[in-house]
Amino acid sequence: MNLNKSSAIIMLALGEEIATSIFKHLNKQEIEIISKNIINLGIYSKSDLKEVLEIFHNDAQTLISPEKECYDYLKTTLSSALGKEQALLLLDEFNVKNSQFCKGIETLNTMNPEKIFSIIKDEHPQMITVTISLLKRNIAADILSKFTDNLRRDILIKIANLSTLTPLAIKELTFTLNDLIQNHKSYLSAQGGIKPAAEILNYMQSDQDKTIQSMKELDQKLTEKIIKKMFIFDDLQNLDDQNLQRILREVENDSLIIALKGCKKELVDKILNNMSKRQAEILQEDLNLSKPIKLSKVESERKKILDIIRRLSDADEITLDQDGENYV
Repeated sequence: MNLNKSSAIIMLALGEEIATSIFKHLNKQEIEIISKNIINLGIYSKSDLKEVLEIFHNDAQTLISPEKECYDYLKTTLSSALGKEQALLLLDEFNVKNSQFCKGIETLNTMNPEKIFSIIKDEHPQMITVTISLLKRNIAADILSKFTDNLRRDILIKIANLSTLTPLAIKELTFTLNDLIQNHKSYLSAQGGIKPAAEILNYMQSDQDKTIQSMKELDQKLTEKIIKKMFIFDDLQNLDDQNLQRILREVENDSLIIALKGCKKELVDKILNNMSKRQAEILQEDLNLSKPIKLSKVESERKKILDIIRRLSDADEITLDQDGENYV
């Protein structure tokens, strides 16, 4: 490993206070060299850190903050050393923008779910649980479907019981993922709990009912709490008019007729009130004339509409509001 890369890793490992003191003793050219190497460093692994620590004989492992954005780290230390205005001018002179910096752990979400599964499938169950809870919900559901029924059930129960992650836990997860994926990026943000478990279940299709039933056998009370947080077809009634109208523009009339069979009158009225007068009259007439339909067909059409809702939500074209919080 070259000296410039080693210096960048050491500056990140030392922490903001010590790094600030060091920057105060460097000239502008030295600061520029180190700063650019921090910027270009990207994600570094535990093996990289160990190599540097052996060279410098400095046990800095407990001080490192790999989850911290390098831009924020550099901005804080330079501001303390040079003053905020001078630090911003220097960063601007380096032509550095926040988006150009590494983020320590960025996004597993950019990777193929198959690849993510192959990376984490043999890891400790707790690591699998935490990692899946932090992924985008549709990706998490895709990965979860690749596990066995019992593992899938256990993981969702653990996600629902997952408490807030400590900084130490985040660091350990960061190190482990960095070693596993090396040049890939990973993402770390939200915590576990009932909400992410419900969101992941929302995205499951063929295995959803079977998984819920299996979860009930393991923990009936917790599973019922998760189900209450899931967005189901009847929750369309709770959407505001603007979001509902956006959804209806994507749904074919024939599909809507089938999906509304057996629904509460309040939901049907809500949908009719968010259509043009002519569209509402046609839909009402079709509903009155429609023949009995198999429940499986009704559920199939409702799932298609829920897929449309999730797609629009993922694209930030609608907001799903439930109990005062946004759900996707």
